[in-house]
Amino acid sequence: MRRRKAAVLLMMTGLCVVLLTACGKVKTEEEVPSDDPLEVLTTVWDNYGEEEKFEVVGGNRGAMVTDAPGAFDLSDAEAADVEIAVPEKAIPLIKSAASLTHMLLPNTFTCGAYATAGAVDSADLATALRDNIQKRHWLDGVPDKLVILSLDNCIVAAYGNEDIINTFRDKVQEAYPVAQVVYEETIE
Repeated sequence: MRRRKAAVLLMMTGLCVVLLTACGKVKTEEEVPSDDPLEVLTTVWDNYGEEEKFEVVGGNRGAMVTDAPGAFDLSDAEAADVEIAVPEKAIPLIKSAASLTHMLLPNTFTCGAYATAGAVDSADLATALRDNIQKRHWLDGVPDKLVILSLDNCIVAAYGNEDIINTFRDKVQEAYPVAQVVYEETIE
């Protein structure tokens, strides 16, 4: 009888170790953000409930994706600046990009996600984006707020209506608990 109890106890202990190890591995993988900007924005957008979503487009004007984020080609520096507020001097800091923008009112919500190139300090990219957004001259109404978050090798920058930006910030941090707010400011 003792041998049977010892065997059962040993099997249960082994099972607990295996389960705890597996749980730990899953948690670690969830906390490591992707360095693919399109994957990051898709994950965040997928965290929105249907009642929270609004009409969006992603990608460049010439290759837009409807109702989802899209990859953004940075080869046209002027378009990058106009469409997602990337200054030309920051383009060499970026390996790849994706965007998500309110379909009708870009000043209500515009977002870009950027994978940093090589050994680039993501703080340099965050500052370049922040400075470019803050110095813009707005034609169709001034956005209320900007937020820039760092996810290791990926920077996410968004500006627009304060409530929409706050919700977006929260969705990024829900999807990626390691996301750190680098800038959160009123646009003047």
